[in-house]
Amino acid sequence: MKVFVAVRLGTEELFETVEGELVRPARSRHPTGTAGRAFTGIGSGGSCQYARVADLAHLGRTPFRSVFFDALVRDNGIEATNENQRWAMEWAERILVAADALEEGTIVEYDGSRIREAAAR
Repeated sequence: MKVFVAVRLGTEELFETVEGELVRPARSRHPTGTAGRAFTGIGSGGSCQYARVADLAHLGRTPFRSVFFDALVRDNGIEATNENQRWAMEWAERILVAADALEEGTIVEYDGSRIREAAAR
């Protein structure tokens, strides 16, 4: 299954996560000018500017959606209700579909509304 993982390019203004960590698009509030366009580590909660498409064959959709929701509860303070879980699962699925549409190894960025292939760095 293809997912997005943190990647350090050496040119970014923001890297607070662990390289290779599962990430999700997020609205960063970082003062470096990356506000609204970052990824957040699902495990660490740290932010990064770029992600790489990785194929993690050992990770299934259900476990991904579960850790995705747990991270949203932890990082955003949302309540763990059935309704919130339902929309979070839909969001997680859209992220997986976006990753699946790209070649493994593609470097991407989040512009605040969509994930796109990063400009040459």
